Amino acid sequence: MKILHTADIHLREYGDERWETIEELIKIGKKEKIDLFVISGDLFDAGINAENLRHSLRGIFSGNGFKIVILPGNHDRESYQTGMYFGADVVILTDFNKPFEYKDLRVWGLPFEDKSGEEIVNKFRSIKDKLISDKTNILLYHGELVDSYFSRSDMTNCTFP
Repeated sequence: MKILHTADIHLREYGDERWETIEELIKIGKKEKIDLFVISGDLFDAGINAENLRHSLRGIFSGNGFKIVILPGNHDRESYQTGMYFGADVVILTDFNKPFEYKDLRVWGLPFEDKSGEEIVNKFRSIKDKLISDKTNILLYHGELVDSYFSRSDMTNCTFP
């Protein structure tokens, strides 16, 4: 199984360099004969009306021979609340308790939530009993957990050789 993964494209308008990036990723997916193309948050930039790009996205997201899995991020979480249709090959993970099943995979997606790292980690733990051992389980999350495990001052005082 081949998976192409990206995040934080932050689309703003049709035809700009970010748009060209998503088109190039689709071409790579076709060339490499991937099974899944996963976008783990922030396909759209903040304040962008996803409806303006939806028709064009449906065009490039359709008929590629692979599924496209999108996880809402902190910049675009509002873009998926109306249930917009992005194409038959597109799956949007908006409910953490409902994984996307594909062949021998279960893809769990936790969209961005403005919660503490500890709350997020507890959400991850909440699916432990739902994992199926005869399938590969993949967890997608858009956010950071640095504050749960490290102090930000630890990160700013680091030096690298």
